[in-house]
Amino acid sequence: MSVILKPNLSYGMFSVEGNSAVHGIVVTVRANPGKLSWADIQNSLIALSDSDSRFGEANDTAVREYVYDLCVCYTSDFYDTHTQDSK
Repeated sequence: MSVILKPNLSYGMFSVEGNSAVHGIVVTVRANPGKLSWADIQNSLIALSDSDSRFGEANDTAVREYVYDLCVCYTSDFYDTHTQDSK
């Protein structure tokens, strides 16, 4: 069963703009199955969080859980810590 991604889907962000930004990440990942690892996806969330103070919660656990659940093409564990800061 496939998940239909609606642009107004909530990812746990504090604003419509934040949810839209995270939605863009999810759409990109789902359009490229198997090409992005969970670490790549986490790095995208970290970059979004660091890019603008309005999106600071993009790396919060709740947001990551929403994204992880919707990105059915992930290849590694949710708690994989190999992100940009630990490489």
